[in-house]
Amino acid sequence: MKRSTFCALILTMLAASGVGQATDFSRNVRVDDGFPSPDHILSAMTTDALGNIHVVFADNRSTGNSWSRVYTARSTDQGLTWSNPNTLVSDTAGWEYDYSEIAAGSNGIVYATFFHRAPGVPDGKFFTRSTDGGLTWEHPGRRLDDSTASVYIGPSQIVPLGGDSVLVAWNSGDYHVLIVRSLDAGLHWTAPARLDLVHTNEFWLGRIVRDESGELYAATQGTVDQVTTIYVFSSSDCGAGWSAQPVAVSSVDGTSPDIVTHGDNLYVAYAFFHDWFQCEVYFAASSDRGQTWSTPNIRINDVPNHGWIPRLALDQDGVLHVVFGDDRTGQYDVYYSHSEDNGATWSPNEIVNDDSIRAQQADPVIWGGTSDQIYMTWGDDRSGNDNCGVYFSRVLQPNVTNHSAPEASSIALLSAYPNPFNSATTLVYTVAQPSRVVVQLSDILGRRVAVLVNSSQTAGAHQLRFDAGALPSGTYVVRLTAGHSTSSHKIALIR
Repeated sequence: MKRSTFCALILTMLAASGVGQATDFSRNVRVDDGFPSPDHILSAMTTDALGNIHVVFADNRSTGNSWSRVYTARSTDQGLTWSNPNTLVSDTAGWEYDYSEIAAGSNGIVYATFFHRAPGVPDGKFFTRSTDGGLTWEHPGRRLDDSTASVYIGPSQIVPLGGDSVLVAWNSGDYHVLIVRSLDAGLHWTAPARLDLVHTNEFWLGRIVRDESGELYAATQGTVDQVTTIYVFSSSDCGAGWSAQPVAVSSVDGTSPDIVTHGDNLYVAYAFFHDWFQCEVYFAASSDRGQTWSTPNIRINDVPNHGWIPRLALDQDGVLHVVFGDDRTGQYDVYYSHSEDNGATWSPNEIVNDDSIRAQQADPVIWGGTSDQIYMTWGDDRSGNDNCGVYFSRVLQPNVTNHSAPEASSIALLSAYPNPFNSATTLVYTVAQPSRVVVQLSDILGRRVAVLVNSSQTAGAHQLRFDAGALPSGTYVVRLTAGHSTSSHKIALIR
């Protein structure tokens, strides 16, 4: 029988300015599998090279009290649906209590850490990993700290350093920050070393990020005699040595800060208390990799005295996004704002959670995806005090006002040859001006299969060879994004 003729070239150009539009969020979706848990859940989030979203969280479904275990959920469709049931990350013996963290390495391994507490065992920070995209996790977890006594161990960070190298940092029980490193994807670790080489009574870890050059930046909070300072530490040797710069100082207490990077720019968000019930969300920026800082304490929350624990993300266009908890309405909600001018001004605050009851939301997290996606999770008790869960939403359209529509010729996906193809094909496209280019492959139902390109590229013609590997026969869609322009092309794989 003569083989069916497939569509050759389908080229669509989309230009979206977003001028004058209010921020649009996707409907809230429950991430955990709904098993009743009587406590709010702390979550962390990451995306892998395929664009899959991984969320790790602790809940006490198995004990019904303050003790918890650590679970993970995964979405392969940008948060529309989530794996069910949730996967147990931590060991089945004993209990694990919050402060879990997750990160995906370029080697395809997903890493997780958690604080472990069990009868007769010293409290500790433990590490595990998944080599199959988060479907299963190695048990038992590997202990990272060298504690021999029960001490409370706080928040942690996981930073993939490229290849099989990975760094983990956490708050120790004596209010210091400890760091370990592995060169073999977490099989072996260095002895813990201190990060905070400044004199403080208490030191809290916020977030550690790695920029495109490999430089590490750690946002932290230190307190001496009731004076709180936000510090940014930097390291150019994969965390072996660190230097510190103060960002902001306050005579009141604060919360652990967050940090993101964009070229030479560093952005930090943090909160300072007036008293236990009054707190402001602030921002500061540096354009020289942290050597100097803008006037600190640019306020993000537009109703005073109600902001709480901000978290930052940056999209591929350089727009800053922030979420934070806020009780201005008499209940704790998740609020969102964004900035198009490096944090000098911020958009009006907007509520993300779409519950219609007087529920309480807590501990929001925001993540910049592998392309232009901005994802958010938080703890939420809308289903009742004994059924708290993790909920998800993403930013569909921020109220961006200063991006003009690109010219129709800014990109063009010229061809895919051969098409149809048996095992490999070559994609050829042009970029009119230097820009961030993302090339994604999806199946015919729109489910993301792979991210083929995610990098800054020069103007001109480019080509990309795509090997289908073990993909089944069928029609796939290649989607090319450069700036605000998008082009798509159907390709047919025939085995």
